[in-house]
Amino acid sequence: CALYRTHPALYGQEYDNRCFRWVARQDARYGVLGWLRMSGGEVLLCLANTGPAPLPAYRVCLRSLCRELRLLPVFSTLPGPPAGDAATAEGWATVSLKGFQGAVFRLV
Repeated sequence: CALYRTHPALYGQEYDNRCFRWVARQDARYGVLGWLRMSGGEVLLCLANTGPAPLPAYRVCLRSLCRELRLLPVFSTLPGPPAGDAATAEGWATVSLKGFQGAVFRLV
């Protein structure tokens, strides 16, 4: 898969727990799973909306990264790029997810 080959954060340091961090794992209300993958100077935010309802303004806490960031769309399981905005100084980013959509953002 081209996505996997072009983003070392998805496979680099596979067995080093410092390269993986959950950012949404107990969201029973919306059914979203979210994690960060970090390697080779790259940080990716991976999100999966496991439910049928669209989430036009889903907030993700990225406070642990300790800096303001921009989200650049990398991949979507549905047609069209995923939508996201910059993480604020308070550490929150807002993304838009369709039902049953997976999305990957590069954080810069």
